[in-house]
Amino acid sequence: MSHPDFALLPPCDIRPTEEILPDRVAEVVAMIRGRRAWTRPIAVEASSRALLDGHHRLAAAAILGLERVPVQFFDYDEVELTSWRVDFAPTRREVIDRALSGRLYPHKTTRHHFPARPAVVIALDALGAAPVLPALVPGGRVAAPFHGALA
Repeated sequence: MSHPDFALLPPCDIRPTEEILPDRVAEVVAMIRGRRAWTRPIAVEASSRALLDGHHRLAAAAILGLERVPVQFFDYDEVELTSWRVDFAPTRREVIDRALSGRLYPHKTTRHHFPARPAVVIALDALGAAPVLPALVPGGRVAAPFHGALA
């Protein structure tokens, strides 16, 4: 599975830029388990490994005990950056700074538009999935939510 802009990386090599919602992480965990496959690579800025898209998938990977996650690398110059929020106008430099500092944006702050890439589907077993079950509280929420870098 070698491609110049694709790799399987340990989750700890990826730098989050936004907080996550525990309920959404639980949904993503269930979806990945149900499909027994990873169907959409995480989008990462190539030079800094800043996470551009896939925060909930990265948190799900931690809960699932994955050793590797599918990643597509992007040069930030080829990605359009906007925001889901009217109270934020992030810049590329700020996104990279937050990734490097661990000072995360609130969830759903940045919105990235990526050039088309080929679809990638990888069986969950190929990612080193350990039989780890999430700790859940009533309502199916993750009891110990993932809030930042996996490191």
